[in-house]
Amino acid sequence: TLHPDDRAAVFDEWQRSAEANCEFAMEFRVQRHDTTVRQVRSLARAVLGENGTITGYVGTVEDVTEARASEARLRDSEAFLDRTGRVAGIGGWEVNLMDNTLTWSDQTCRIHDLEPGHKPTIEEAIAFYPQEARDTLTHAFELATLVGTPYDIEVPMVTAQGRHIWVRAIGEVTFDNGRAVRAFGTFQDITWRHDAEIALRDSNHLLRQLYEQTPAMMHSIDSDGLLLSVSDRWLETMGYLREE
Repeated sequence: TLHPDDRAAVFDEWQRSAEANCEFAMEFRVQRHDTTVRQVRSLARAVLGENGTITGYVGTVEDVTEARASEARLRDSEAFLDRTGRVAGIGGWEVNLMDNTLTWSDQTCRIHDLEPGHKPTIEEAIAFYPQEARDTLTHAFELATLVGTPYDIEVPMVTAQGRHIWVRAIGEVTFDNGRAVRAFGTFQDITWRHDAEIALRDSNHLLRQLYEQTPAMMHSIDSDGLLLSVSDRWLETMGYLREE
């Protein structure tokens, strides 16, 4: 019944286990009578006689086909999510509130300038933020675990390599019989957007100053003919205060 491609490996492992007098443990494929192929896990131990000699073996064979297929689908799904996360620049995170263990996606690790697969503690994760941002995150997280209020906040942080960035953290909590059991959410580097907003704000402020202080009598009106803004020269010439 051994699959032809696995037969040699199974015999080699059995021989090695027998010579070392250790447990045989291996996964391999078998072909059923109807030619379908199944993945099995086999365990076997030697049975010793009174003088210590091996009199035989006893073992088990477990069909793990569905379990391995599920694991393969999960790996494919995780790989897909990681690829899309890298393209979108969005990572994920999850906290098991039963034992306070934190899990980051690979993209979240990358945002923190850490190797994919890094397993942080909650204390380590919080330490990336300056105190004010830390207080904001902690308050939002505690509120979510107490009453289930989701949060969407933007805060500064410093990565493992010392880069100062801005991130967007979104989180929510699931409950079981009124008890918070799991928190999860997304994580995104929004530094480019934050910098762009600051640059736009500074540009608008500069343009406003130039507009109001130009030596010309400038003004803007809406479609109903109402004044929206005027320059300082306009006010001076027309005899109005800006508040008027």
